[in-house]
Amino acid sequence: MAKLIVTGGHPLTGRCRVGGAKNAVLPILAACMLTGRSVRLLDCPRLTDVDNMLEILQTLGCGVCFSDGVIDVDASAADCHELPEHLSKELRSSIFLLGPVLGRFGRATVTYPGGCE
Repeated sequence: MAKLIVTGGHPLTGRCRVGGAKNAVLPILAACMLTGRSVRLLDCPRLTDVDNMLEILQTLGCGVCFSDGVIDVDASAADCHELPEHLSKELRSSIFLLGPVLGRFGRATVTYPGGCE
């Protein structure tokens, strides 16, 4: 790991850009099911888990667009309460959708989430 040594007795100033984190994006994507409006998320990482969550949302009837770190989700037309088993087993975070889907439709069909053992 690199080392950063600061000397000189002067306050540090400047800017540091911090990208979005998968562990923040996934629960926010699940929460999109609770609104009938379009949601835009910025600085999202392009990772398999994020892609899988977006595919699950599409299966539930959401409109999804992911380009240059920006995700647009429109859940206004979502009409399905059943999470697809083959995608849910790929993603531990698929369980985040249980509450929002249940809250929106009054019922939810899910399988055990997947991911690491």
